[in-house]
Amino acid sequence: MGIIAQIIRSFILGIVAAIVFAFVSIGTVLHEPDIINNSPYSKTTTKEIYEEYTESFHTVQTYIDEFDLASYETDGKAAHILIDRFDADNSEKTYGIYVCNGEKKLVEASDEAVTNALDTLFNQAGIEFIVQQRTDDENCVYFGTKTYKGLVYSSNGKKPQDTPAEVPYYFSRVDGNWFYWIDNN
Repeated sequence: MGIIAQIIRSFILGIVAAIVFAFVSIGTVLHEPDIINNSPYSKTTTKEIYEEYTESFHTVQTYIDEFDLASYETDGKAAHILIDRFDADNSEKTYGIYVCNGEKKLVEASDEAVTNALDTLFNQAGIEFIVQQRTDDENCVYFGTKTYKGLVYSSNGKKPQDTPAEVPYYFSRVDGNWFYWIDNN
């Protein structure tokens, strides 16, 4: 009778362990969106940043859209704008504005509103880089963080089809032509 009792006890412990595992798994799955949405630069926090700094995002996006790149396009290479964080701690500004067409050329923004907006985005909103992505159908401006997430403005209001890193991105609409993006790698 002792062997039968051990078998029954092992069977009951196995069932209890399976039930506990099932509850833990279900709880994790149900709370996963909360974990993701509370991570740094989740869609929720990115939308809050966008809402707080909307004017700065729009100012920079408009500056990039209106920037005349014709004189920078050479040998059939389309030029685009890149605004990147400086690594130097002792520099006056925390970012540089470049026109890229195979090589990076530093340019200056003469508009004080643009300079103030860039200062705000890089120093307060946590933006690490801004890059323009142009195709025949759309002009997108990506605002990225160091966590490979951020905001993108799509000129045609559709989810962007081309990405700066040429890797798959996930997009979710935030407001009008603005989308949250995350690098799926």
